[in-house]
Amino acid sequence: MFWGSQGKRSTSDHMNEAVNYIKCLEKKVKELDAKRHELKRVSDLSTVGSGKTKAASNYGFMIRPSFMGIEIMFRCAFYDRDFSLSTVLSVLVDEGLPVVSCVSTKSEEQLLHTIQTECINDPTSINISRLQLKLNPISLK
Repeated sequence: MFWGSQGKRSTSDHMNEAVNYIKCLEKKVKELDAKRHELKRVSDLSTVGSGKTKAASNYGFMIRPSFMGIEIMFRCAFYDRDFSLSTVLSVLVDEGLPVVSCVSTKSEEQLLHTIQTECINDPTSINISRLQLKLNPISLK
């Protein structure tokens, strides 16, 4: 239905515009998805390849010094009973490292945990290598 001289547009014109807009949005989604995958790939490589961190790629495990103590970040499967947050927290308590904050985020089928500890004494006295061995997912099973 075309309204012609009054300046109104036909239904088919509106439909064509809608189709073009949807195609444009689909293209943007694909571009953003490709960027997200690339950023994730680069992030995974930098986590594993960094000389400042200790990483076990199965769990994306990372321990690094922070201003007040250490920061521990790891990911695990949502239903992984062998490598749980409570096990990691228990090891930290045994080591005398008070937990200041703990944040968990669900992403797809995984959980990402970030734990911030505080060092009561000298922050440089924390033996990160020893802690890494204690927190190694294989030794926790």
